[in-house]
Amino acid sequence: MFVRTSSLRTPPMIWTSGLNEVSRLFDAAFTGTDGKANGQTGSLPKWVPATDIAEDESRIMLTLEVPGVKPDQVKIEVDKNRLTIKGEKEHRTVNEKGRVQSFERVYGSFQRSFTLPETVNTDAIEATVENGVLTVTLPKAEKAKPREITVRAS
Repeated sequence: MFVRTSSLRTPPMIWTSGLNEVSRLFDAAFTGTDGKANGQTGSLPKWVPATDIAEDESRIMLTLEVPGVKPDQVKIEVDKNRLTIKGEKEHRTVNEKGRVQSFERVYGSFQRSFTLPETVNTDAIEATVENGVLTVTLPKAEKAKPREITVRAS
């Protein structure tokens, strides 16, 4: 196939349209959107909260960004070794006299699932929300915590 360009600096149209498609696929995979305005994606979730995972000797901590989500709008479930966090950010409209020029914030439901290691004590999981950040603390079972063995002389 022959592709004609107007200058050496302008990439061929086939290349740029392919790049746009790759960009759209990455958006869909990592942000839950497909490049459409306001996160409207059809069957994909409208938004996926960014999550940090940290671990120390006694626990694993999940930290999710959930601005505008109230604690009663979050549901956390544990089924065997799967932790699922669901929630919803309600759409807030302006008053009747105001006019909206643009919507950039994303609203709607979200869901994140995590496979838990066997070392987590699922009976002691705790969750808190503060300043738009959800923190889920997953304590490790006693048998999973490192311990020191004393060496004795014989």
